[in-house]
Amino acid sequence: MTTPLHNQIEQAYAEFSRQREALSALAAESERAETTVTSKNRAISVTVNGRAAVTSIRFPISAYRTMPAAELGNLIVETIEAARTQAANEAMERYRSSLPEALSDMDPHNGGLDVEAMFSRAARMMNDDRLGDLLNGQRGGGRHE
Repeated sequence: MTTPLHNQIEQAYAEFSRQREALSALAAESERAETTVTSKNRAISVTVNGRAAVTSIRFPISAYRTMPAAELGNLIVETIEAARTQAANEAMERYRSSLPEALSDMDPHNGGLDVEAMFSRAARMMNDDRLGDLLNGQRGGGRHE
């Protein structure tokens, strides 16, 4: 015979497993993602991968040939940053639909999202809050502030 607490724990674990699978699929999608940004003057086009690493810099038109070196350098840096920012925002949008509200504030910058860290945090939250509430409720107690 199973207890109500056991059933609740099994349900919580099943939901946790479903969320983990969904996030793993999103992580794989993010790994395959590419984002390309072209500078406003169309002189430079930068592509970054799902981890915001630069994979390509192209010069679609010959405008770069007549640009002063400092201007060209600044344009390259600005375009790379714009591509990284756009890639991070696109990744966050992919995750936002599947993330619990408490996890949606994670910063995707600096190398992408760490799914394992997200699950560690979720497990701690579940252990601290939901599981604690389940155990306290099962004992007839509850949280006392």
